[in-house]
Amino acid sequence: MIIFLKRIIERPLYFLQLENYELLRYWRLLFKKMTHPGTTVWRQDLVWTAKMRAVFILSIVFQALAASAIAAATAWWLGLVCFLLFFLFLPIFITLGCIILWPIDLLFKSIIINRARRKLGDLPELKIVAVAGSYGKTTMKEALDAVLAAKYKTLVTPENINTPLGIARLILKKLDADTHIFIVEMGEYYRGDIRVICRLVRPDVAVVTGINEAHLERLKNLGTTTATIFEVVENANPNALVVLNADDVIVHQKADQFLGGRPAVWYSARSTQPCAFQIVNSSFDPNGGGQQFDILEKENLVGHFSVSLLAEYAAGVAVASLIVGRHFNIEVEKCTRALAVLKSVPHRLQLLRSPSDVLVVDDSYNGNPSGVAEAIKVLAKFKDRRKIFLTPGLVEMGLRSETVHKKIGEELAEVANLVILIKNSVTPIIAESLIAKGFAKESILWFNTAPEAHQALATILKPHDVILFQNDWGDNYL
Repeated sequence: MIIFLKRIIERPLYFLQLENYELLRYWRLLFKKMTHPGTTVWRQDLVWTAKMRAVFILSIVFQALAASAIAAATAWWLGLVCFLLFFLFLPIFITLGCIILWPIDLLFKSIIINRARRKLGDLPELKIVAVAGSYGKTTMKEALDAVLAAKYKTLVTPENINTPLGIARLILKKLDADTHIFIVEMGEYYRGDIRVICRLVRPDVAVVTGINEAHLERLKNLGTTTATIFEVVENANPNALVVLNADDVIVHQKADQFLGGRPAVWYSARSTQPCAFQIVNSSFDPNGGGQQFDILEKENLVGHFSVSLLAEYAAGVAVASLIVGRHFNIEVEKCTRALAVLKSVPHRLQLLRSPSDVLVVDDSYNGNPSGVAEAIKVLAKFKDRRKIFLTPGLVEMGLRSETVHKKIGEELAEVANLVILIKNSVTPIIAESLIAKGFAKESILWFNTAPEAHQALATILKPHDVILFQNDWGDNYL
């Protein structure tokens, strides 16, 4: 009974946390969970933050007030019964709690952000390096930190801290007067998100990694996505260094609309124009040792680079790091040494080895179309190994979902030997696309949940296989 009551109470609070307290999305999720319950096993735990405790206390207060009104009008025992029954309608009281808490929450956020802004005002020599994009932000951020830390004391936003409040808290807690460069990942869900972050940390260097359908469900269309990401350029310091990805079609085509006449420096993994650098003599270690390549500038050798990163875009990341490193007067040799010891970001094309000579490529935190395309390219590079691809598909693709997942199936059909799919609303599109391209139906395995698929791998994997885990859905997706 206690476990049941705990579940009744925590379930709606957990969903609220998954949707970042956005009430409209919260109620949509509740409705989906009522009509499509799915698994009862949660992938994460409810985190009892101060905000979550406040919401819960307020919801219980409203519940008690409603029950007290009934008791006053009828009998005390009926009020008690109603109080207990009201737990079945807890989402309503939670919503009321969120509404009442909203102005207080907004006030506290404003206080924290203003304190962080004042602290930054006391550090006029601090340089801000901002990274924005639909994909590739984390890898770029870590590579820039590795290079810049070779000469300067740096602070970098950790993990998924990329909102104004998260960045402000980091500033107050970690930033000190000895820090030379603050490297900031800027996240975007809605138009204006990056502009707001730039009001707090105005970039001296703005890097745009790429633009695609990530978060399209919220941003609605690629035009809005493009304008949102380029807010990092529009709101940078007037003399800021702007570094753009020439390999990204949208960035390449739309940059002039947002540069406002300011110059940009381009990077590329494919020697794409207008990038002034060329990648030559590339080699990939099929046993997972990473890759090596030379970077040329106007046919002159800049340096030989060796990185443990698996993806082709690693060469572009090296070029971007070199450009930013030069901007801060860091020698090429220091750049090459820093990138040589750079490790893969956990769960982003991270290579793991098993005792049975199975190579595992963990890409479970990559949830965008460009990331999937790159993951499939990486899988293709492992010659003479059976190639297995496990995925639940992508979320928040909006109206582009069918097109995106059809393309995934088409690309997988050319590379994979076995595809493992998690049953949900999008993986049937991948399966249909695979079969349409001639992929054997019996080489597609289905599982109800990711944990079930993972448990079955002991009987599926063979020595010398390579398996790529692509993306992982949270409990707020079906």
